[in-house]
Amino acid sequence: MGNRYFLLIFLPTLSFDRQPELSQEEVNFFLQQNLSFHEWNVVRDLYRLYDIENIRAYFLGVPMTAPGLFSHDELIEKLTEGESIPEAEAFFRKYPTTEEKKRHIHELRKYFLRYFQPSHPFLRKYFHFELHLRHILAWLRARITHKMYQVSQEELHFDITNLKTWPEWFVPLANLWQQGKHHPREIEETLARWKFSTIGNFCEESPPFSLDFILAYLIQLRILETRQELENPHHLTTLQRIVKAVSQ
Repeated sequence: MGNRYFLLIFLPTLSFDRQPELSQEEVNFFLQQNLSFHEWNVVRDLYRLYDIENIRAYFLGVPMTAPGLFSHDELIEKLTEGESIPEAEAFFRKYPTTEEKKRHIHELRKYFLRYFQPSHPFLRKYFHFELHLRHILAWLRARITHKMYQVSQEELHFDITNLKTWPEWFVPLANLWQQGKHHPREIEETLARWKFSTIGNFCEESPPFSLDFILAYLIQLRILETRQELENPHHLTTLQRIVKAVSQ
């Protein structure tokens, strides 16, 4: 408790409208110095999701940016040599060839979020949130293009076509998406701001100084760093291409 208390006092407050004072790498240094072995392993479960982001980037042919468990060079070496990555095993089994992986890479995050079950309650809640968010955003994009997007109610536990059944967290999404759907930077900022705030609200019922606050901090920090990465012209062009495709 003492070391965790120190971390929560020491870490600078995050604001959506201000550049973070510490990078993910710098925060990791303090985490490893102050968290217990068990707590650090919980953090590592979060970073498995970032490895998934990097694997996705590899098959899309874009730069890896997420701070996962593996360094980017280590992960590239494993993927180049066809090694099994535990976090992506279910996806790799279904799509064994490189061409199949590239064709279906948009499914990778959903596979991970569906099959990986972290031990910590906060992370289970967050991964559950992320899985639902992926499906809802895909459904919203499909609705704009007048296409079908089907997902079983057994997986979501609500009817995605009926906004009245959506979990409370996601109710604002339909209006937020509609307001900015033709402006890539506007919708990116609006959704990121909403997600940043929602993750903070996850801790409303958490015990004081619990690990939940550190996990929420790390997730919010990743949201801010991802927004900084969008200043890269390559990422902005990709964002514009996605929005143009779904707006036609």
